[in-house]
Formats: sequence, C-alpha cells, structure tokens
Amino acid sequence: MEHHFGGLQDVDHDGRFAVVLTPWLSRLQGGRTSIGGMVRSSDFRVDVPTPLGNRGDMLFLNSALPSNAVLRDLLSHEVAHAACISQRLLNQDGKLSEEEDWLSEALAHLAEPGWSNIDHRLAAFLEEPSRYPLVVPDYYRAGLWRNPGCRGATFLFTRWCVERQGPDLVHRLVASRSSGTRNLEQATGRTFEDLFREWSLSLASGDEPAASDLQDVLDRLGSRGLQPKVVRGDANHEQSLRVRGTAFTVVELRLASTELRTLRIVGDSTARWQFSICRIPDDLPSEK
Repeated sequence: MEHHFGGLQDVDHDGRFAVVLTPWLSRLQGGRTSIGGMVRSSDFRVDVPTPLGNRGDMLFLNSALPSNAVLRDLLSHEVAHAACISQRLLNQDGKLSEEEDWLSEALAHLAEPGWSNIDHRLAAFLEEPSRYPLVVPDYYRAGLWRNPGCRGATFLFTRWCVERQGPDLVHRLVASRSSGTRNLEQATGRTFEDLFREWSLSLASGDEPAASDLQDVLDRLGSRGLQPKVVRGDANHEQSLRVRGTAFTVVELRLASTELRTLRIVGDSTARWQFSICRIPDDLPSEK
C-alpha cells in the first residue's frame, strides 16, 4: 500500500500510528447510525484545538468488528484514508488540501484486499445506476453520506481508470494538490467528459471488468440496472427518464421497419447532457 499511497505522517512525533477501538462508532447520531471506522483529517493538523482535533496521527475502529476479512478490508480502507491525508499535509505551508469525497472514498476502496466493504455498494449501483451520481464533492451536504450506490459508482469508475492508466495513477492522484475532476484530468491527461463516456459505454456493453476478480463479483451480484430500457420508435412515442447528474442510463431504441425516423431528445437546457449513440449489430440476438 505504501508504494501507491505513500507513508503516514507522524504528526505527534511519537514514532507510532494510533488505532483507537471504541464502541461509540455504533452510537452515532443518537444511536441511529453505526459505522465500522473513520479517519478525521482534523486529527492530523496541529493547529486544530481539541475536541475538534486530537493533534495526532490516528484512526478509529468499531470495537464490535469481527477479526476476519471484514476487519482487514475496513482497516485497509481507513489506513488508505490516513495515507492520503498524510500526503496532502506534506507541503511547506502546512495546510491540508482536502480531496473531494467521491474520489477520496474511491481511492480508499481500491486499497481493500477483499470485497466485504464494497460488494453491497456495487449491488446498489448496479441495480439502478441512473439514481447514483458519480461526482459528489461533499456527500454529507448533498444528503448522500454513506450512500451505497454512489460509493459503488466511484469505485467502479476509478478502478476502470487505474486499469487503463496503470497502478501509478493512484500515487499521482494521492500526491496531487488538486482535487476532484481537475485532479483526475491532470493525472490522466484526459478530460473528465471523455473518461466518463468511455467508462459508461464499457459498463453498458459489458466490457467494463478489466480483471477476473471483479467479473466474478459482478456475476454474483447481477447487473439488472445495466439492462437497456427498451423504447419502440415506430410511432409517435414518448419516453421519460430521470437521470442524476454524472449518472447514466441505458436505452435501446427498436424499430420494426427500415423507414427513416427522427429521434428528438428534450431535457433541462441548463444541464450539460452527454449522449452516446451506438448501433447494435444486425446479427446480435435481441430479446423479444
């Protein structure tokens, strides 16, 4: 992990990294929320007073976690968060350049050796990808804190980018002083729009999995939401679709005849819509 994410910042100069086990992570928001672990960027800053910051390098784990693969995945996830924060603190002015939530969580999920912390999130996204935006700078302010589908989307997208750019992409993203889509564009040399288009098309076509382990997981979870919504265009037919920003949906337009037809797409004029049109080969079997 250190090769890709870098080392941990020894904020309090004690030569150790603290892991705090606490049952209080099961009692957040008055007992309504339970989480497995967390890292607070404020703890890594010496200029933040207690209790807002602990002025030490540390992470918190739920003491109720089992000591098995679940613990390994979650611990790897939180250590990756700590490493990303540490790398962004290693500058002369001592200020933290925060990464946006969607990319921060994606990088942490990439560090997990297993699937226990991500498979239910992949299942949520694959059930209905149009509901879950990819780019969310602040999950909490957007009302999407711990939203499983959003986390599934950002993991699949970022993993796709790493598979095509090479594993060193993780280090470039972690070490950057930029954030969000700008960070991604600088690290890949590609526009976000192009990356998003190619990723969504690869998912829709079934080409997305670049490794057998991910393909096995997708086969197990299913991908009903990636099945195209069939629209028959042989008459004056209207179809309404709801798609969140930086989410996508798949539509198959079917025609019974070879006569020319006009496809008219109407949407919010203020949105930066992206449409990709692919012809289905004539010899490809089609469900009736």
